[in-house]
Amino acid sequence: MRAPALKHLPALAVPVAATWVLAARGIDVAAPAVVATVAVAAILLARDAGSLLHPSGPVAWGWALVLWTAADGALQPVAAVEAARCVAVGAVALALLAAAGAPRTAAWGRLAVVASGTIAAVWMAVERVQHAGRPAGPFGNPNGAATLALLGLALAPFLRAPWLARAALVAAGAAGVVASGSRGALLGALAVAAVWAVGARRRRSFAVATVVVTAAAVIGFATRLALDRDPLRYERTRIWGVAVRVAVGELPFGCGPGGYADAATGKNFPREGEFARFARIPDLPESDLLAAPACLGVPGAGLVLGLLASVVGRLRAGGTAYTIYSQAKGGAGTAAAGGVTTDFAAAIVFSNGQFVQWPDGMQTN
Repeated sequence: MRAPALKHLPALAVPVAATWVLAARGIDVAAPAVVATVAVAAILLARDAGSLLHPSGPVAWGWALVLWTAADGALQPVAAVEAARCVAVGAVALALLAAAGAPRTAAWGRLAVVASGTIAAVWMAVERVQHAGRPAGPFGNPNGAATLALLGLALAPFLRAPWLARAALVAAGAAGVVASGSRGALLGALAVAAVWAVGARRRRSFAVATVVVTAAAVIGFATRLALDRDPLRYERTRIWGVAVRVAVGELPFGCGPGGYADAATGKNFPREGEFARFARIPDLPESDLLAAPACLGVPGAGLVLGLLASVVGRLRAGGTAYTIYSQAKGGAGTAAAGGVTTDFAAAIVFSNGQFVQWPDGMQTN
């Protein structure tokens, strides 16, 4: 059964990814989507378990991070259920990362991200037009949907599709990011454009896409700052201060996976003019980089930085994103140059941390 049937198994990633968006219940993921994701990850990994059993590069760092999360959960006085949830999310993410080591799986994974991101982007753009205000998106929070739209936008130019189809997907992704009003996603779009600018030296289409996305991101960011009347617009800097205080106060091993909300309660800051000065509890760090030392301590922060450095190293070894993708597709080069990790690298580089809640709601909006 291995040959013709099994080679199409990675295509299962596309409907599963779409289900995460279409069947979402606010910020909660539908249980069938979770079950399907775990099943697909297991099936894909079963086809080639070597990359997980003999890890190298980002997969090796991912292994270390998952193992430390489990150890830290056992060491710290945190709820076992919450710690187990964090470890489980990390294990599934690691399995998907290892499975993406196969070029065919990476290609279908890329399509899955673009498809789900485009759905979220179109959803927010339509909702923005209908209600003339900031949309809630499929997850009831525009920041989460904007992250997915941004990932789809970042990977759309690398699909094996006619240029007109890729241009339409880029336009839809950019429209969704702008409609969301998410400052983090708009800044992320500028980062995407900066990476594309490198590829623009080789392809004119990248130059055009870079200009369009840059203009959309700048206009969207300026509009959000000019028209946003949110009284808590700059409150995130104070929330980051709480995360710093938690990280310092919980040295050297952090508060543990799932323990951030309890650790942050005593380090909250007062808000004047509300019915209670400490009514709002900053139970999320709102930053991946600050959440790592706060939740997982010095060892966890070191592992996260090592993972990022490994991804960047793969990108530098393979050249531009377009070069890496070409190599993964059998162009001038080999998969050993890093092409098979394109999707994971893009997720790390372009994500603003909204979607992967690990170890305890690490979010940056």
